[in-house]
Amino acid sequence: MSFKRIALCLMGLVVLLGGCAQAGGEGLGLGSAPWQDGRTVRYQWLDETDSEIGTSVISYTREGDVWVIAQSDQISGLDQTFEVRVAADTLAPVSEQKQVKTADTEFELTTRYEGGKLEIKAVVNGEDRTASVDVPANALDNDQLLVSLEALPFAEGYKGEVVVVVAQNALKVPMEVTVQGQEEIEVPAGTFQAWRVEFKASQGIQTVWYKVDAPHTLVLYDNGATRMALVEGE
Repeated sequence: MSFKRIALCLMGLVVLLGGCAQAGGEGLGLGSAPWQDGRTVRYQWLDETDSEIGTSVISYTREGDVWVIAQSDQISGLDQTFEVRVAADTLAPVSEQKQVKTADTEFELTTRYEGGKLEIKAVVNGEDRTASVDVPANALDNDQLLVSLEALPFAEGYKGEVVVVVAQNALKVPMEVTVQGQEEIEVPAGTFQAWRVEFKASQGIQTVWYKVDAPHTLVLYDNGATRMALVEGE
């Protein structure tokens, strides 16, 4: 299984939507992190028939001027864990440690964002690989994207642009983010009034819903093939 297929299995936002791009993006005007230290949120993954195919657990830890976003995913033969570190004031990505296992692939990924570049080190089925990617100032890492948008300046009609970096593929993808309005959404955790947020890139659109009430917890993510729905946590 390739890096690209692994990304598609879980949070293939930008891998699903487009290829490599060089646009810089204007940023999203994100506020500071809305999370509480020690917070844990649980989700289930559903296929197109509403059958459960996996789970995700996301936790948040404050370490000085950095937030650590730790995520564990078990989805249809994919076992993935990662820790993304982001700046507490801007949510800019700092670094990541990631481990992925499937039936035929095992890889470890280490990244660091510094000086306008992303340095990537990976071990794929025992083979060492490295890469370096230029990164625009307002970029976000793909593995932080969904939860970082809990810090959007939510308002109907809001639009922003961002470049999303997929480290395991060394890709940069420009995306337009639009807050379309409020809807009532039902998930296993309950029924919530939520902001409907649309991600648009060159080849498609995906949708995410965030609670209207602070801290704007991610309620539901729909990539067109699978959905991630809130089970427990604020």
